[in-house]
Amino acid sequence: MVTLPSATFTRRTALVGFGGLTAAGVLAACTPAGGGGGTSTQTLSIWMDQTVSDTLAKAASGFEKDFGVKLDIQPLAYGDIIGNYTQGAPGGSGPDLVDVNIDHLGPLAAADLVAPVDFGSKLSSIDPRAVAGYTVDGTMRGLPLVMESTNMWRNPNVVADPVATWDDLVGVARDLVGKVKYPFLAPDGAYTVIGLLTAFGGYVFKQNPDGSYDPNDVGLDNAGSIAALKIIEQGVAEGWVVAGLEADAYADAWADGQIGLQLSGPWLLSGYADSGAPYSIDKIPSGPAGEASPWVSARGLVVNPLSENVALAQSFLTEYLAADDPMKVYASETAKESAWTPVKDAAASDATLAFIEAGANGQPIPQNKELAGIWSPSTDALLLLIQGRATAEEAAQSMAQKLRDSVAAAQN
Repeated sequence: MVTLPSATFTRRTALVGFGGLTAAGVLAACTPAGGGGGTSTQTLSIWMDQTVSDTLAKAASGFEKDFGVKLDIQPLAYGDIIGNYTQGAPGGSGPDLVDVNIDHLGPLAAADLVAPVDFGSKLSSIDPRAVAGYTVDGTMRGLPLVMESTNMWRNPNVVADPVATWDDLVGVARDLVGKVKYPFLAPDGAYTVIGLLTAFGGYVFKQNPDGSYDPNDVGLDNAGSIAALKIIEQGVAEGWVVAGLEADAYADAWADGQIGLQLSGPWLLSGYADSGAPYSIDKIPSGPAGEASPWVSARGLVVNPLSENVALAQSFLTEYLAADDPMKVYASETAKESAWTPVKDAAASDATLAFIEAGANGQPIPQNKELAGIWSPSTDALLLLIQGRATAEEAAQSMAQKLRDSVAAAQN
């Protein structure tokens, strides 16, 4: 937990022209005579989330100078990247590298659209949860750059101390009724609700001993998940869970002291940091099943196996980007938890350190292709629950049945 004043804190197998060189030797072959300043004869194209494309350019600013290889970083809306890539890559119009989140890796690997990447001894410098998330069928499939999970936001002007358990939260939020408009902003989607569900023994897919997930074991409607969702149902009945606040109004409500607690994630940092009101980044409360275990998401770069620059793209990741300086620049510019452990362990921002602590018990988001069936149904079901138009049992059963239908469709 950390309480902060308002502040600004700044996710083909041989290289044409190099014959049979392996990935490990490609950058050495690219290095301009004299150690730098040569003419770029190769270009690597990268499709990158437009919000972090400049950040990647800063992190890789020395690549072209040192190796004579130009980076063509093309900014796109993140929601458009995967669809365009899956449609374009098989026909030869995809980039060399793609910005990908964990949950897309399974489907992309199943479609043979992500090349393996061998980090050798450097693998030990990548957060184990990010490694697990980027490993498909026993093979590492890219370089995770940053990670994030979810946390409890607390306005210390409204709630002085962290809430350790969900029972504590109920008591605190109940006392705020009539004092603030939004005592507790409840989770409104699958990604944010996981921390609540797991504290009560609920889950989306059951996790196997090896860390993988079993899509045939859906726990969204088990006793733990229903008990967790009853927290929201109780809040609606007692008036401390209130529907109606849109995401673009969060910062204003926070600045006005109208929000006490909120289960969400790091994407709110800039708005709350600029709101003029203090904020605290806390762990998600524990429940009857123990400590909450939110999903950990990791964003990074994967290599297009249909590119003519596979070996060069792999070497860009393994020999250049997977190093302290580039990873430090990328993490500091995004104010996110670095997937590179030497950088994460030396994180300087109080906010970043708090996010790391809040997500320390998290597990990687499933990469199973069947997970696609959770997003819209969970948002719809949780909205009805928060609006008081569905019970906890109805919301749980709706999410679970639609996910099971999605699993069956994906497996047939």
